Amino acid sequence: MSREVTLINKNSGRKTLVGDGKIKLNLSIGLSPVASNIEEELRKAIVGERMGVDMITDNSIGRKECIEFYEELSKFTKLPYGGLVVYYVENFALKEGRSKVYTEEDFFKSFEFIVNQKSSFVEIHPTLTRNLLKKINFKKRPIVSRSGGILAEYMLKENVENPLFKNYNYFLEMARNNEVALIIGTCLRPGSLRDSFDELHLEEIKLQKELVKKAHEEHVQVMVEVLGHIRLVDIEKYRILRKEIDAPIGALGPILTDTGIGMDHIVAAIGMVCVSDYVDWCSVITPMEHLGLPREQDIIEGIRSANIARHIIALLRGEEYEKEDSEFISGCRSFPCSMCGEEYCPLRLTRGEIFESS
Repeated sequence: MSREVTLINKNSGRKTLVGDGKIKLNLSIGLSPVASNIEEELRKAIVGERMGVDMITDNSIGRKECIEFYEELSKFTKLPYGGLVVYYVENFALKEGRSKVYTEEDFFKSFEFIVNQKSSFVEIHPTLTRNLLKKINFKKRPIVSRSGGILAEYMLKENVENPLFKNYNYFLEMARNNEVALIIGTCLRPGSLRDSFDELHLEEIKLQKELVKKAHEEHVQVMVEVLGHIRLVDIEKYRILRKEIDAPIGALGPILTDTGIGMDHIVAAIGMVCVSDYVDWCSVITPMEHLGLPREQDIIEGIRSANIARHIIALLRGEEYEKEDSEFISGCRSFPCSMCGEEYCPLRLTRGEIFESS
């Protein structure tokens, strides 16, 4: 069990408690540079809410309408919601006609914008430091985090420190004063099994631990995004990690194999069950993972898979209401079906008079 974080939608009053022993689902939606529109993305939020997700993250980037979308989302959803500082640095720069040209002030402006939309949480990426950036061999170990890629390009081009790391104390103060939680995102999460718990990932995790401790000292609620692609042979490392990080741990997936393209929602559901004792929240993975922006039907499939995983986890833990649900569904099986037909249906055959007295 980690230190709990309470996320609150300040408009609806709806709360999500993360770190209480039950895995929470995060649904990422938002405009991409080449697809979707505000109406479509808001429909995805409705689907998520109806299907039981617990929080929504806006991943919009690369469109002038992104700012309008977040303003609409803040008024629209009843779930706790938040956005990413790095994405809105780019979104404001794009709107002002200077895409990928940033100043340190842009990071403050982005953070303040997200906070001012009555957000429940803000995701920042302070872990890609200049020191860590120097150690990356981009040919052998590419960055798969979009925020990480944007930051790396900016830091190398301008020869500057990561503003989110350099000014971490400012962002802690802003979070505390505005009563929003922080998510410390991962810039160097594993994008393949080969990267899982490699030197760069471990160094980032070490810094995340330090940043969590500092947030607690400043009385700021904080969560950490850690896992991506994982190797099940490293399961003992996840147990140790759970003990060392006193904050809710999040996973993008987790993804257990690199070969599940088109079926990664199934892979992630299995991963949720396997690491259920070591994570507190998971982002919904859809069939479009690694392929493109998910459509509404992809969102539905991803949430269904994740909900089945949560149900299985509850059964593993012996939660009675989940047992009752399973028994009720078992008693509602239809018969006959096209597999056996009426003549050979075992459910029909065993409900005859000869069985009633036995």
